[in-house]
Amino acid sequence: MVAMDVSARARRGRSLQPTACVLGDLDLVAPLALAGIRCSIVTPPGDPARYSRRAAVVGWADPQADPDRLLSLLLAHAEGQAEKPVLFYQSDQFTLFVARYRKELSTAYHVLIPEQALIEDLIDKLRFRALAERLALPVPVPASRVFDPVRERIGEEKLALPLLVKPAHRDARWVALEPAGKAIRIDTTADLTALLPRLTEFGRPVLLQEIIPGPETRIESYHCYIDQRGEPAAEFTGRKVRTRPVEFGRTTAATITDTDDVRRLGREVVSRLGLRGVAKVDFKRAPDGRLWLLEVNPRYTLWLHPAARAGVNIPAMVWADLAGQSRPPATPADGGVLVQLVGSAGSAAVGRTAEGVGALGPALRGPFDDGSGRPAPDAPAGAGAGRQGSQACPAIGPRGTARGGAFYAPGSDLRRARQRARPDGEHRGAAAQGGRCLGVGR
Repeated sequence: MVAMDVSARARRGRSLQPTACVLGDLDLVAPLALAGIRCSIVTPPGDPARYSRRAAVVGWADPQADPDRLLSLLLAHAEGQAEKPVLFYQSDQFTLFVARYRKELSTAYHVLIPEQALIEDLIDKLRFRALAERLALPVPVPASRVFDPVRERIGEEKLALPLLVKPAHRDARWVALEPAGKAIRIDTTADLTALLPRLTEFGRPVLLQEIIPGPETRIESYHCYIDQRGEPAAEFTGRKVRTRPVEFGRTTAATITDTDDVRRLGREVVSRLGLRGVAKVDFKRAPDGRLWLLEVNPRYTLWLHPAARAGVNIPAMVWADLAGQSRPPATPADGGVLVQLVGSAGSAAVGRTAEGVGALGPALRGPFDDGSGRPAPDAPAGAGAGRQGSQACPAIGPRGTARGGAFYAPGSDLRRARQRARPDGEHRGAAAQGGRCLGVGR
């Protein structure tokens, strides 16, 4: 009876703690859940996060198309909480929404976000170029320029080829122009001439930038939480392993690293910006070893899930600071943790590299698993296949490789992957050297 009373008191204590309201997906829920923080989530219909036992669904409203409805949804949700929730935001669209409605949201939520002007400057690629030039940030500014396809002639171009065409924002209009990638590569003047009608239809200025030589695996990043005193409360570095498409695509595999020059330059960039909050600073390492700044993302990212596995739980630290709780200790990140994303849903498996990229280590229950090994009753078919134990986890990713490890994914990605899995438990293209499922998210 005494044990039951203690357990009941513990549950009551947890229920009085502020919840985390996530504007994002499972890769932001995962590190919060690791710290025992109760979560709610705003996510669209059909998203795998809606089937997770780790988060209660608040609902959905598009931050771009219907921000007022999203604000009403969030305020109504906060009204029903015992304590003021802590707000987390993951995409550019959610970040802009929180920055623009900070005043209204702050009445109902604990919110940590840089000033709106800085947010707008960092997310808009054209404004970021101007900001970087003013602050003398290490960007290839002389090798880039803004081009307005509606008002300028193609013959006025002076940049050396090859070059990139980047939008100010990767929104629905850009996706209609270039569904696969974040940028368009131009190798010849004929390529640019052929692209011009599509850019004219796009109807917005774009950034033309000379390409820094080297594959996407030379993109490295600095991740940090800068507290209100301007001190780095937590930080780590990382590197892309694979993207889809191969050039200028979305990250499909990445690894946590411990790289001194990336950390030093990342700190310097964040300091010059005067940023407070969470950020990811992307660099590309040139053939001569020099790091060039590509962009700064002032938001929570998918990288925070593997970082939490590596010992640096930034979302949990932010939650503790804003909720008035004791901050988890800051420890150096344990390099070698890998995140692999899958399919259009962007589901992710997280593991620890043992023998090269993709060799996975100890097992971890998936978000559909309450510890019994059973998926939630309303989870997609096959969602329990990735649980800890003897059952095989199917392969995921563009080629289903990830040597030495096994992965799983929610929903349709899982069902497709199961069709590729071998009966003996090894997945196609893998050595299956004892690796098991570690986790899932986006």
